[in-house]
Amino acid sequence: MSSSQFESVATLRYRPEIDGLRAIAVIAVVLYHAEFTLLGINLFKGGFIGVDVFFVISGYLITGIILKGIVANSFTYANFYERRARRILPALFTVMAASIPFAMALMQLNPLKEFSGSALSSLFYSSNVWFWLEDSYIAEPSALKPFLHTWSLSVEEQFYFVFPITLLLIWRFARSHMMAIFVLLFLLSLQWAQLGSRLFVDATFFLLPARGWELLAGAILAKIQLDKGRGDNPILNTTMPALGLFLITYAFVFFDDQMRHPSYTTLLPVVGTMLLIWFCKPGELVSKVLSSKPMVGVGLVSYSLYLWHFPIFVFSRIADFTSASDRLLQIALAILLAVATYFLIEKPTRDSSRTSSQFIVTLLIVVFCLLVSAFGYQNYHSNKALKEFVVADREFDVEKEKSRRFEYSKRVCRSIGWAQCSKPQAGKTNVLVVGDSMAPDAVNLLEPSFPSFHYMVDAHGACPPHPNIRTLVPASHPELIECERRNSERFSPASLEGVDSVVIMAFYDWFRPADLEPYLSFLRGAGMVNVIIFGNYFELNRDFPEAIAVYGKSSLTDSSSSAFYRLVKTRPQGEEELKAVSESYGFTYISLMDAACLEGTCRLFERDVPFTWDRAHLSLEFAQSLSPQLQRQVSGKLGNQSD
Repeated sequence: MSSSQFESVATLRYRPEIDGLRAIAVIAVVLYHAEFTLLGINLFKGGFIGVDVFFVISGYLITGIILKGIVANSFTYANFYERRARRILPALFTVMAASIPFAMALMQLNPLKEFSGSALSSLFYSSNVWFWLEDSYIAEPSALKPFLHTWSLSVEEQFYFVFPITLLLIWRFARSHMMAIFVLLFLLSLQWAQLGSRLFVDATFFLLPARGWELLAGAILAKIQLDKGRGDNPILNTTMPALGLFLITYAFVFFDDQMRHPSYTTLLPVVGTMLLIWFCKPGELVSKVLSSKPMVGVGLVSYSLYLWHFPIFVFSRIADFTSASDRLLQIALAILLAVATYFLIEKPTRDSSRTSSQFIVTLLIVVFCLLVSAFGYQNYHSNKALKEFVVADREFDVEKEKSRRFEYSKRVCRSIGWAQCSKPQAGKTNVLVVGDSMAPDAVNLLEPSFPSFHYMVDAHGACPPHPNIRTLVPASHPELIECERRNSERFSPASLEGVDSVVIMAFYDWFRPADLEPYLSFLRGAGMVNVIIFGNYFELNRDFPEAIAVYGKSSLTDSSSSAFYRLVKTRPQGEEELKAVSESYGFTYISLMDAACLEGTCRLFERDVPFTWDRAHLSLEFAQSLSPQLQRQVSGKLGNQSD
């Protein structure tokens, strides 16, 4: 690098307009999570793009710091990671510690277990992997996960574990090709994001390979600036910041969380951020706005504000403080805590003249160990309470009990072979059981009364039969591609070859009875006469093991108790609608409520076993106990019956 290029390194000085840009990004994220609406319109439905703006800024600033150190031969890993730790950990640890008592007071056992697990993963910079691996069909909704927002911190820190080593290797062995390597990695990551946004939605959103290009966008700017400076073109300096601000604002207002993201579309706000970083100069209008004291002030506390706002929103939702006025107060509280954290925590710990390296490292290690112990205990306590509990002197292992729903498939498929299990069997009445995760319950309802039949279970979580599932579920559906493939096969005439009857069982919550009509029409058009459609039983507002721990068995068996009504919805959603839809096609509808509720009393236990081990899926014992009562309704509707 020439002396003139080395001089450009010194130009990476503080730029107040970048703090103003941080302010725009964090305001967008906070307002997006606040879910404010005007006349029913969410004005910041694309505010999540603020995280992408942060990525570009971070890539620009950190790459500049690393390259400046490499050029000056002063870069050390110890110094770099100490600065990162001073910047990131004290405020993060503060928010985590403050969240513990609220989680203990407000969260039920299963959410508390998730909370503790996500917190532990955040401490090890892997929360993005944690949230990616979570089963989003059974996990808590995103809006009820206090540390969900830490996924972006994990992405950044994973990048900065790898990037300095990569830079040093490039500097030593391929210095003249550094820009070409940056651009190549940028394009590969962007292409992966575009492909993954359609095929691997969750992985693309959460994981570094599809996010690296956004950080590299900033790195490319830092490299150009270090090599050649930012230049000075009056026309571009006047017009490009306005264009950049427009692109970012457009994304905040018109993007939404149903879009494919990150993808080529995300280039709009990323390019907008690059334009602002590159062309903002002192005296230019947009720069003046971004450099104003209010904007810079918000930018300075943006990290703490980002950390505080989401747990405050989540705990407020759990406590049912959700009105517009409540949300304004929560934002005010987040700002107040962010300012306090900045002045009392961030500034002192980042200043090496006030806190020595030895002190800060020791302090962070001690606090880290305390937090790991606290969250580990929370996780152990909630997991133990969920896994084992006693009813009428019987001790249950909940996970084992849940798995018993699938005993028929395990038994039969191991006997005849897994490949044959989904195929019709000669000499048997072949029953195709179709649905989402509820479908195995239908087998347990039928098999005790008709044990000689062969049941082919076509079940997939959150994937009921529908020809265009994308119109019903968000793009973040955990297995959208597999669900589409499964439904393509379900609507093929070949799927009914050798089938004597079809049984349908799904969960009618987000999936409504009317959404079943395309499949019923397909069955009728294919000449399928023997079709049975099961309704749902109760849905709970918490997992049954938690209900036992909170209310006790006696209050749950008493349908007049307040505990019963707080826990149980009085009727399944859409039951009458499902009955009407079934009968309109000439098919048989079976109400589980009618089977299990006699003389106004609905059973929640079968021989001390709860009707469900979660919130809706039937336990094996409960489903089997209903089989004799259903036999008369089913008889004659399952094809050539010999039982």
